[in-house]
Amino acid sequence: MKIEVLQGTEQRLYDIVAPLVMDPKVIRQNDGVAFKTTANHAWILAIDKNECVGFLPIQQKKTFAEVNNYHVRDRDKKILDRMLAQAELQMKKAGFETITVITQNTDYDVLVERKYTVEKTYIKYTRYTKKL
Repeated sequence: MKIEVLQGTEQRLYDIVAPLVMDPKVIRQNDGVAFKTTANHAWILAIDKNECVGFLPIQQKKTFAEVNNYHVRDRDKKILDRMLAQAELQMKKAGFETITVITQNTDYDVLVERKYTVEKTYIKYTRYTKKL
């Protein structure tokens, strides 16, 4: 598996993730919430055998970077961990001091292992932060 980083409006991003973001099964896993991108997004993609098995969009805001509405095939925690590691590296290189991740509660253990701090807990989601 390789990890690839693309900017939010690159054509290659659309080519790779379009089959996933329009897949009803993936949309259901995301609780029906649409996936979004802008020029202020960077996307971490996990590619295995020329197929996207996970994506993690990072919105680069004024003072922090935020991960929200990601997808990992079969909720594979190793894939999520590798994408988060790359996201942290990319955002630190971009000059951000803090990263915020909003995850479904099923991914709690991955964030805790990566030393994220719980900021706020919702019914199905939790907001975490980490100093980079």
